[in-house]
Amino acid sequence: MTKARRIFSSPFGSALLGGAVVGAFFWIAVAAGWIGAKSDSPASIPQPLATPVASKESEETNVVNQIYRHDGQGVAFIEATEAPEETASPFNPFGEGESSGGGIATGSGFVIDGEGHVLTNNHVVEGATKITVKLGSSDATHTAEVVGTDPVELELAPEEEEDWGE
Repeated sequence: MTKARRIFSSPFGSALLGGAVVGAFFWIAVAAGWIGAKSDSPASIPQPLATPVASKESEETNVVNQIYRHDGQGVAFIEATEAPEETASPFNPFGEGESSGGGIATGSGFVIDGEGHVLTNNHVVEGATKITVKLGSSDATHTAEVVGTDPVELELAPEEEEDWGE
């Protein structure tokens, strides 16, 4: 085997040869004008996604902090209480029921209009008997009621269902 063939059959030699081929193609593409900026077009300057505004407390330009300072009072902390269900046990000779379920679900949401409607996920308020909301950094608690829901029901297609019996 020749020395060149032995070098290019090693991983390092193959990488070196591949890099040379890519470099040569790049040089040809630039020389042919396939790649590069056209001189007759004005130079474009990338713009930031959001223009930071200097905060009053400091000259920080953290956009996330600025958004929170501006809109944070519209963020809601939601606490939904679900009453436990009592079920009669066939094994209890005294006929007393056992309580199951219930508890507290918490979540977040945000105010969507001037009337105070708050948008949150359905699973936070589903089956709730009492809902309380705190807005922003306030400690004031407001009682709320569900005015609409949009539960998502996921169904598996027949080919996605697994046959657990076999």
